[in-house]
Parts: sequence; structure tokens; C-alpha cells
Amino acid sequence: MEEEKSTKRQILLILKKKGKMTIADLARELEITPMGVRQHLSLLERDGLVATRIMRKPMGRPVYVYSLTEEADNLFPKKYEDLLESIIESVVLLDGAEKLDQILKTRATRIADLYHGRFDNLDLAGRVEELERVLNEMGYLVEVKRINNHSFALDNYNCILNSIARKYPQICKWELETFRTLLGVKVDRISDLATGGLNCSFLIQGIPQD
Repeated sequence: MEEEKSTKRQILLILKKKGKMTIADLARELEITPMGVRQHLSLLERDGLVATRIMRKPMGRPVYVYSLTEEADNLFPKKYEDLLESIIESVVLLDGAEKLDQILKTRATRIADLYHGRFDNLDLAGRVEELERVLNEMGYLVEVKRINNHSFALDNYNCILNSIARKYPQICKWELETFRTLLGVKVDRISDLATGGLNCSFLIQGIPQD
């Protein structure tokens, strides 16, 4: 089993480095039979990590070439958060904390404008469910629980900007404002990951936001 996992990891790494490859190419790289490569590729395709397409040649039969899917590419480490933190530090250094606040406010407004159409004509329960879907699409890990007919608890177990939010709490402030804008009701933060909580927890109440 471990050998199988190792071979699949090697295939993903080779495709990451080389781009598109045929079964014969991979067999030479891995020093295993084409049949063995085909079996591993079949499993990787099933898991949505490898895509295949037909490459036609001027002469001879067309061949299948394999490449990584976007989902597989996301398995490799990314340092976007480090880059974002560096940019934020530069903004604060050059223009001060107020400029960062303006940027975050603009971002919150743009996010609300982008998604507001999905919240139109929904009651509060529908809007809360839609917010849960939107946040999970963005990479958060959100669960919503109904407290009563007019109140909901929203728990986020994966803040995508957690390490940065610890240094720049303005991020949390404008995240909350985005929730309030999209839901159109009172939303309070009960706990957050940035200050050591187990999750970011919000209380949503069916009261118009001031």
C-alpha cells in the first residue's frame, strides 16, 4: 500500500515538473511497466488529480497524454499567504494603517457586490445557508446551526487568512462587515481563531443591522 502511494506521488511530481506525458514516458521515468503506470493513472483520474487528452501526430496513431488537474496542483505547497503578508506590511509602512483599512473596506464592498445577487429574494434562513455555501467555496470550513426561528450560529474552522489576521485585526473587522452586508441583519463575532479560539464563531440574529 505504501509503495502504491509512493508511486502515485512520484507520478504527480513528474507531471508537475514535466507538464504533459504519455504512459510510455512515465514508464521510462519510473522504471515500471506501462501496465503498472496505467493502473496508477486510472486511480489518479478517479480522484480528479490527473486529466487526459488525445494528442494527434502527423503520422501514426494518436496517443493519450496526461497532466495534472487544478485540484492536483493545489496539493503542492503555495506561499501566497507570505506574499500577501509582505504586501500588507509594505502598505502599512508606506501609507499607514488607515490606508490598509481603506483597502480592506474596498475589498469588503467588492465581495458584497459580487455575491449580493445570490442573496436576493431569500428569507433569513436562505441567506444564512447561501453565506455558508459562499464561504466554503472560498476555502473556509463553515458550519451553520439554527438556534431558533430568528437566530443562527455560524462556525468557521478554517480561516484562510488566520496567520495574517493575528497581526492585522482589521481583516476580521471587515470580514464581519461583509457578513452583515450580505445578510442584512445583526451579526456579532463571539470568538475567533486569530486570538486563540478554536474557531471563528458568529451569532446571527434576525434584527436589522444598524
